[in-house]
Amino acid sequence: MLNLLATTCDDIALANILVIVKRALTLLQIFGPIICIISLLIIFMKSVANPDDKKNTKTITNIVLALVIMLFVPVIVNAVMGIIGDNTNFTSCWKNASDVINNGNGNPDIIDDFDDDDRGTPLIDPSKYEGNKAVPKTEEGTGTDSQKSSSMVFIGDSRVVQTYETLSGKWSNDANYSVGGVHNYDSTVFVAEGGKGIIWLRQTGIPAAKSYFNSGSAVVIMMGVNDITTIDIANTYASYINSNVDNWTANGSKIYFAAVTPCNGNYASLNSSIDNFNSNLKSMLSSKVGWIDVDVYIKSQGYQTTDGLHYNPDTYTKIYNYIKSKV
Repeated sequence: MLNLLATTCDDIALANILVIVKRALTLLQIFGPIICIISLLIIFMKSVANPDDKKNTKTITNIVLALVIMLFVPVIVNAVMGIIGDNTNFTSCWKNASDVINNGNGNPDIIDDFDDDDRGTPLIDPSKYEGNKAVPKTEEGTGTDSQKSSSMVFIGDSRVVQTYETLSGKWSNDANYSVGGVHNYDSTVFVAEGGKGIIWLRQTGIPAAKSYFNSGSAVVIMMGVNDITTIDIANTYASYINSNVDNWTANGSKIYFAAVTPCNGNYASLNSSIDNFNSNLKSMLSSKVGWIDVDVYIKSQGYQTTDGLHYNPDTYTKIYNYIKSKV
């Protein structure tokens, strides 16, 4: 990654480190005091038995100091992140790591995405996601209501952002895969945000895209790589999608899930997790959800990445055309 802090949530290895750090801080806050209290009791009993031993006093001081540190370090870290706010993607990723830990357990609190009161707090700037209230600006100008009947609706992460950039001619060598929002190009709506996963899909992605779920529309969910290593993540996606597919298709749209596609280079180690995710999710999804095996297709066609995780324009074009041929 060229800009580590700007793309923290897209750097899966670093995001996983943040999750581990947060878990360690949580465990420290829970079990640290217990261990300290037990140690203090043991030292106290030794002091009673041998009151002249000065080592016990020093040990008690050290334990009390350790107890204070364990209690307040996690609080201080979270307070600092709160003071910094969401002005950096690093703090946003730090906060989202908590969401992954709390919600990535295969039993998410399913949100009724067709009730605006249940949208929850968006994980990104809501001004970017006005697609559920008004048609976004197209390449030719401001859209009209008739453009809501889009033939395809893509919902996804940075790979979807870059697919839009490729098709619309906005691609450059330094394509910004952290830029998200609702985009409209050639009868296709793209709702995407870099570095996001199931939490964003539930709280922001689907609510922003739902006004485009009309008769004849093919809704393609294309994500999963950013939380691919989260425990039981395939079940989390399947539970959410299966619980909502009837509402999503009520107006005649069709729902598809595009298999997570492979990585190479520094991210090649993710491929076993990607294979497991695709296999498990495909078997768990409702028959009402179409499965598009882009993973198998792109492996057979060959692909190139720019950093091991994101593709070059030719590969994005292949993926888009293949998906288009399957819906």
